[in-house]
Amino acid sequence: MIPYTLGGYDNVNLKSGYTLHETSYGVGISITDADSLNKLLKDTTKTPMTATYEAGKWELTEEK
Repeated sequence: MIPYTLGGYDNVNLKSGYTLHETSYGVGISITDADSLNKLLKDTTKTPMTATYEAGKWELTEEK
């Protein structure tokens, strides 16, 4: 899992939906369908969440 901090989020971890790749600057991360993820997150509370990308869509679950 990796933290998702783009857009000012400090309470979201990505369980899937990302790819790590090597760049000339070091390790890079590509987020699958980041626009849809950001639309989903904009309506969430400040509760810690885990985001999972499966079957072509993002899903959020509350962390316990």
